[in-house]
Amino acid sequence: MSVGSDCSVICGLIKLGDIEALKRFTPVCFDWSLCDSPYKTPVLHAAILDGVTRPELHDNILEILSWLLKMGADPQQKAPSNANRFDIWKTHRPETTTVTLKCAGHTALSLALALREALMGSGVDFPDECTFLEQVVSVISMPARKAPRIAINPGVLDRWEKVLEMTETHNVTFEAADGEVTAHDILLMASSPVLRVMLESSMVEGKQKRIKVKDAASSGVSLFVEMLYTNATRHGPDYKTVLIALDLAHRWQVENVVQILADACFSDLSPFCV
Repeated sequence: MSVGSDCSVICGLIKLGDIEALKRFTPVCFDWSLCDSPYKTPVLHAAILDGVTRPELHDNILEILSWLLKMGADPQQKAPSNANRFDIWKTHRPETTTVTLKCAGHTALSLALALREALMGSGVDFPDECTFLEQVVSVISMPARKAPRIAINPGVLDRWEKVLEMTETHNVTFEAADGEVTAHDILLMASSPVLRVMLESSMVEGKQKRIKVKDAASSGVSLFVEMLYTNATRHGPDYKTVLIALDLAHRWQVENVVQILADACFSDLSPFCV
């Protein structure tokens, strides 16, 4: 998809409050600084504005906001000068209840605070909306939590490397663009809800134990598989290989591998090379 269509899909899924679809269809390297939302604001702002008018989706939107922040959306980014204004009103009395806020120049945090202040001072009763915005402020103000790093005994790593190397016992084959990579089905199913559905189904993948990934080089597939077994690698992969593995982990919803590889991309690949 093009950058514009990516943003349209993301904003559309946010408006639906569908976080699972959002996780599935958001590109791994999506640029969260883009201002292509319907409001001409960053996606984080758009999520707040779409959410405030939908009380039935408030909990979903709060969860989405937490995920957006985790994925790299910047709460300090300001909406551009050409950002659209935002209007909110009571459904049956728009002519007397409309509250307008100019989005330009606001960060996501200042937007939530300013909109709450405007609603509180409007003389119109917006209790659900104000409560939601207070919760938004709490979510955005919460320090980002880094994934905990736990020391693992080297013997555990060695053991899982030996399991990975027992290729004669592997029973699933990934058909990559330039070769094949194998693994154990039980590990794939335990690691990924998507792969589990594929391998347990009556589809080709389940019957033949073969998964086509023709858009990925075998080096990236191998790294992905290695990460499933050991959460580390001894092979010093290049950046392109890491991105392929990251895309597969994202596609198949292996969140801990997504986190490790994403962190590696921002720190010269060192955190997971052993």
